[in-house]
Amino acid sequence: MRIFAFILLISFWFAPYLILGMFIWPFQGELLGLAVGAVCLLLAIISSDKLMIFFTNPRRLGEKEQMMDFVKNLSFRLGLDKVGIYSTSRFPNNIYVLDNVFSRPKIIIGEGLIKMLSYEELQALVYYAMRRIKSREAIFRTLSNFLLTLMFLPVLLFEKDRGDRGFFATLRFFLLSPLFLTKIFLFKREKNLCEEDQRFLKGSDLRIPFASAIFKIGQLQPCSEGYISFNFFENLALADNQGEDLFQGFFEWGYDPNIRYQKLVKDN
Repeated sequence: MRIFAFILLISFWFAPYLILGMFIWPFQGELLGLAVGAVCLLLAIISSDKLMIFFTNPRRLGEKEQMMDFVKNLSFRLGLDKVGIYSTSRFPNNIYVLDNVFSRPKIIIGEGLIKMLSYEELQALVYYAMRRIKSREAIFRTLSNFLLTLMFLPVLLFEKDRGDRGFFATLRFFLLSPLFLTKIFLFKREKNLCEEDQRFLKGSDLRIPFASAIFKIGQLQPCSEGYISFNFFENLALADNQGEDLFQGFFEWGYDPNIRYQKLVKDN
């Protein structure tokens, strides 16, 4: 189902270029449209992590900071080269993983987490992030999230006004339903996240600090920087923050942070 959702996402990406090419040049215009779409897709792949870095304005952790030694040692053990680790005050309540085939992977830790979590809990989250980089899951998430956000940008601008009621609230619901369902199948489906958790915890002794960190993040409110910038990052986070959802009560396919914590503790 996840692969199908990604193929559907790529199809939706190429569809406007295909239609525009056929409209401009009736004779084999679809080939021109597909070529333009492929070039734009390549540009999107190259810039997918850079625009997100722009939104966070991160600070690179110094070489003498304790976490840098942990990251260097773990990178060596996992066979990863030059993983950058940063902190940000703009998105303080979560930890995010960015990766791109054309640049080195990056882990961005919210400064709120650095102040709130113990060092062992931060280690467990960073280790989880490194495993996501090792498995190439971070590349898949970074690109998919970037394409999804670009394609639904007009809808997200419409969603920015949350005070509407009646007709506009109903219209917003139906406009955002495809976005929400695509996000679920690509990033937040319980089956996929549960399997990723179990692969990470298999043979490790980090279950307790990891479960504790997931629980604490789930009690925090998401960032308040703005709905558009938040959508650039929420699918790249290692855990979900607390917050009301427009679709709460309608779709139950996501992985609630409390359920995730209970499952981590129960499997102990």
